Amino acid sequence: MVNHRRFRISSVRCGAPALLLTLMTLIAVSGCRKPSDDSDTAPIVFYSAVDEPIVGNMMHRASSVFDGGSEGRFGGSAIMQELLLREAGDSEADIFVAPGASSIGTLSAAGLLTPLSQELLHLVPESLRAEDGTWIGFSGRIRTLAVNPALVAREAVPVGLDPLLTPEWRAAVGWVPDSPGFADFVHGLVQVRGRDGAEAWLRGMVENGTQAYTDDAALLQAIDAGDVKVGLTDHAQIYRHARFGAQSSDIRAMFIDVGGPGSLLSVAAVGVTAHSARADDAMQMIAFLLDEKSQEELFERSGEYPLVDGSRREPSLPPIEALLATQIDLRTMVDDDATEELLRSAGVIE
Repeated sequence: MVNHRRFRISSVRCGAPALLLTLMTLIAVSGCRKPSDDSDTAPIVFYSAVDEPIVGNMMHRASSVFDGGSEGRFGGSAIMQELLLREAGDSEADIFVAPGASSIGTLSAAGLLTPLSQELLHLVPESLRAEDGTWIGFSGRIRTLAVNPALVAREAVPVGLDPLLTPEWRAAVGWVPDSPGFADFVHGLVQVRGRDGAEAWLRGMVENGTQAYTDDAALLQAIDAGDVKVGLTDHAQIYRHARFGAQSSDIRAMFIDVGGPGSLLSVAAVGVTAHSARADDAMQMIAFLLDEKSQEELFERSGEYPLVDGSRREPSLPPIEALLATQIDLRTMVDDDATEELLRSAGVIE
């Protein structure tokens, strides 16, 4: 039986203006905890920028296996990433769960993650794990065009990204520039088109009246309401919106750019911190995210795309072979000033 006292969750939710204050509070209250001498009975601590329902259940299962159980701290991608970067070797985190390759790639590049075991790494395709073995994807989200079928006939759905720049789609498209999936999409766009080509496309979208939303839920609500006809999001967001967020939604996921950035297979990824005193136990806990039961739960509960070889996948989604047949390399992605400068230069953000 699971000892529920061993499984604890705290959440970090704030807007950008409160980021620094929240970081200072977290570091003072819960961060900067050096591993204790009795580390075998201390909880294994997750920092997670992936929604609690997606990883919380796996943590709950794992809590019954390890002495000390586990603790989870959940928050937005930027704040949790910045928290670990600030705490560095003083952090209490043993595991970091990221919503995108660029997010976890930043931590790996900073030397904050340790190589995972070969047994774990070999569970997913090579292109969905770090070249140095410091992180591994455990679920996927396919970039997609969300379409309101009452406003856009199937034969009118654009093929590729460039048709969205035409007058036909003026003020008819929405996107979420602050989302981790959008960040990975922009990285992919740069890899395929170069910086100048990516900036030209992004600026063209802005000039064509593309509407920005605070999050994917708001975007999908706007598509349902007819405020925009289509939106750039990922397939799992549409799944969760239809299942949990809307009484009746007919939004369709259209994969208009398979092999390109518009249908990029982005990953939620996980790694073990370089300073963890329980790295072996942390890797065993990560194995829970990659076992058959968890991969099935990710598919059933959240619409995520299972990455482990042999997992059951939704037949209506593109096959993994087609998604991996791309020149885009997730393993080189990091959040850096260059990406922010690109978005600012193109007018996507202020």
